[in-house]
Amino acid sequence: MIIAISGLTGSGKTTIGDTVAKKLRIKHVSMTHKKFIPAGRELLKFSKNATPQFERSFDQEIIREARMEDSVVTTWLGPWLIKDAVVKVWLHASLDTRIKRKIKELGKPLRHARQYVIEKDNTNRRRYKKIYGIDLDNRRVFDIDINTDKVSISQAADLIIALVKIKTKKNGR
Repeated sequence: MIIAISGLTGSGKTTIGDTVAKKLRIKHVSMTHKKFIPAGRELLKFSKNATPQFERSFDQEIIREARMEDSVVTTWLGPWLIKDAVVKVWLHASLDTRIKRKIKELGKPLRHARQYVIEKDNTNRRRYKKIYGIDLDNRRVFDIDINTDKVSISQAADLIIALVKIKTKKNGR
């Protein structure tokens, strides 16, 4: 069983995915480019310059890891690339909320966090369209869209778990 969670920068993918995984006692697959970045380089700069071959290989590693056991996958492309995920979740939040979350995470001022969020979202939109033909704004693949401005981490996790239970019971899993 795979639960695939996606959303733009700062929407809550990793935090909510971790909570879902803990509540269900399953694996959380949350890989980033961070481990591939040479010392002194920024994540966004690295991501912008990653080759399509690297990206495809990286994404295949995420899928391989997710298929090893029941898991929650929190990655931008999971719901599109893991076609048989039992539940596909889109998380969204206002730009202001996402920026505030990144201020805390990055430890940077508002101006820097704002630039980071906008640039990362736009870079990923272009990159995924070019590499996979995926339009991040086309959300037809999702089972549920959760506004993380309106619910707590725990509430979002509970919504996802409730949907998983409904869908797995319906499908006889």
